Amino acid sequence: MTRLVSLLLAGLAAGVSTSSPAAPDPEAVRACSRANLPDRTMVQDLTLDSTDRAGNRRQIEATFFVKRFEKENRANLVVRAPIDLSGVSYLMVDTPESDRLFLYLPSIQKVRRVSGKTATESLLGTDFSYEDMKQLRSISEGGTLVGEGVGEIEGRIVDIVALTPPAGDESAYERLVFRVDRETCVTLRVDFFERGAELTKRYTADPSSLRQVGQRWLATRSTMTDRQDGTETQLEVTSVEYDEDVSDGVFNSRTFYLGVYDPDAARRRDAG
Repeated sequence: MTRLVSLLLAGLAAGVSTSSPAAPDPEAVRACSRANLPDRTMVQDLTLDSTDRAGNRRQIEATFFVKRFEKENRANLVVRAPIDLSGVSYLMVDTPESDRLFLYLPSIQKVRRVSGKTATESLLGTDFSYEDMKQLRSISEGGTLVGEGVGEIEGRIVDIVALTPPAGDESAYERLVFRVDRETCVTLRVDFFERGAELTKRYTADPSSLRQVGQRWLATRSTMTDRQDGTETQLEVTSVEYDEDVSDGVFNSRTFYLGVYDPDAARRRDAG
């Protein structure tokens, strides 16, 4: 609520009536969204429930680790179930200069570096790709933002901002349009446009799943829809922890696939 009051006061200071919400300042939206990021680490348990064109469903359970380093961000997605995918791991390294993606496949017991083209392909048969996951975070950091207006989703005021990925990203997307909840600064919808202004995918978060953890907000249920293929993946965050001790080994390209998160074990490793 404090964030909403601050934004309304800013509108008053600019001489804008609060009965008609002010058009968004894109950098203010970015700063507010950034406040929902972890200071150091985040650990989420996830379920991904995918439905194909024929209506067939497949559920994946995974743990998602994030750590912010001084000059880069790293994330590790480790699959827990089903059994045929258990142990598959993706390590994502984001730096200002470039991105790197590593994949571990238990079936061949090897780590391989994933090319830029592969980064746009489906993660484990879901409607999310590595690039999608990266671009969903870009509202907080990266790219050029432009305020487009104000809207409403299920009775909640949303700020509408358009993002153009940096040219150096070589992104498959030309433009993304975010709708960000004004009260909590959580993204409730993103439209992904490929080159030629074609709407390719849509991400939607369920407003009724908004949850506050400490000072941060997140949506625990969301859906990615592929508008071209007619498929969708529902994502649910079943647990989340912020700023716990997570060993750097979980984010090392030589060891990221080895560990299961254990705060006590991580502290012992780092102390030793």
